[in-house]
Amino acid sequence: MYILGCSSTLLDFENVANTTFSVPVPQGYGNFNWSSINLLNASYAGNYSGFYTALTSGQYVIYGTAGTMYSLSNTFTLNSFVSAAGWSDNLCFNIAGFRASIRRYFQGFLLQGTVATIITLNWTDIDMLTLSSCCGIAHTGFQVFNQYFAIDNMCVTF
Repeated sequence: MYILGCSSTLLDFENVANTTFSVPVPQGYGNFNWSSINLLNASYAGNYSGFYTALTSGQYVIYGTAGTMYSLSNTFTLNSFVSAAGWSDNLCFNIAGFRASIRRYFQGFLLQGTVATIITLNWTDIDMLTLSSCCGIAHTGFQVFNQYFAIDNMCVTF
């Protein structure tokens, strides 16, 4: 699944690291500082997981339960990304966009483990983004249950 209309910077997380498991997203990747967000080789989680569901290109997705992205430049626009629940269904996924520590945007979504969701926001003039998840229910057939979200192909404009 390719995000249509990403004529800006596409963060596909493929050139971040060469790992067979999970590592923190390196500071500076994509012109952002990252906090509590990790990079995962989706094949490690297996084809039957939300990590694989969110995967739209290559082998890597980012994931977490709560994390923050801080712009290293002035401001950015968060256009869109693909997301899924890592190991559950009906996962509450919340996103907030800030400028100078003031919340300008907020939106919540319900993510599934077996259906990728294209999230299109077009939030302009932000310098920080928070991502968090909670609740959810166990998905029959998944190896474990937790509250991880997975993201791939994030489209941003500087």
